[in-house]
Parts: sequence; structure tokens; C-alpha cells
Amino acid sequence: MSSGNATFHERNLVNFIAPQLLDNAAATSSWLPVSNSPRLTAIVQVGATDTTVDAKLQQATDSSGTGAKDITGAAITQIAGTGDNRFVSIDLATENLDLANGFDYVRLSITAGDGTTGAYAAAVIIQNARHMPPTQPAAYAEKVVVAGGGY
Repeated sequence: MSSGNATFHERNLVNFIAPQLLDNAAATSSWLPVSNSPRLTAIVQVGATDTTVDAKLQQATDSSGTGAKDITGAAITQIAGTGDNRFVSIDLATENLDLANGFDYVRLSITAGDGTTGAYAAAVIIQNARHMPPTQPAAYAEKVVVAGGGY
């Protein structure tokens, strides 16, 4: 199926940061194995806030975060404290990871500045994984598919 016609069964939610309030703190997703996927997209949604927001993707060699380091170019431009009700995305071709040194795990990190309020939620979506469907997190409650004849 072409990417223009791709459905959620080809782009499965596999990780997220649950909706939460952050103030002068960071939140991260768990480490996600991406060796079987050529692409992933991280989406961050910012609600009402008076804090700055930074988001980036990091890479590691295993699910415990061994050797964790930032992925070059995989960070957003900081959202200002007046940036209410916005969302941003980071699209990553996994070939940009340090694969030669065994870095094939990725996580999303969100950092909120100091203020009084800030609500955030985020998801990481695997695209075109070779082995479908990828394992969903325990909190992933339901997937509804309304499909046509070719599904």
C-alpha cells in the first residue's frame, strides 16, 4: 500500500507519554526498538501553558537506555510560554541512528520550563514496520478499523 493510502495498521502507535501537567520537569517515553522500521514520527501536543517546551528524540543501544544520546537534528524549535494549543512532530528515518555502534532504540523526551501551568501529551508512531503489528503499550486500550475489501 502506498504511503498516500496508508492506514493505521501500517502506522501503529507503539509508545506515548500520557497526558500530564509538567512544570520545570521532563517526561520521557520508554525506549522503543526500531530496527524493524525505516521511519517513525513523534507527535507532541501542548495544551494551555505558560512554560517553554522542548522535545527531542534520543537513541540508545538497549531498552534500559545504555549509552543514551541525542539524535542529531531530531529536536523541535522551542515552543514559547505563549504557545498554547499547538502540536509539533519529529519525523525520523531510522538510517540516521548510529546503527554501526548498535544504537537501535529510540525514545521521546519532553522538557517543560518553569511556570505555573503546562499540559502535554505525546505519541510515537512506527511507520511501515517489517513485522506488523508492533507490540502496543499496555495502556493502549483499543484500535478500531473500518476497512474496505482489501484490508
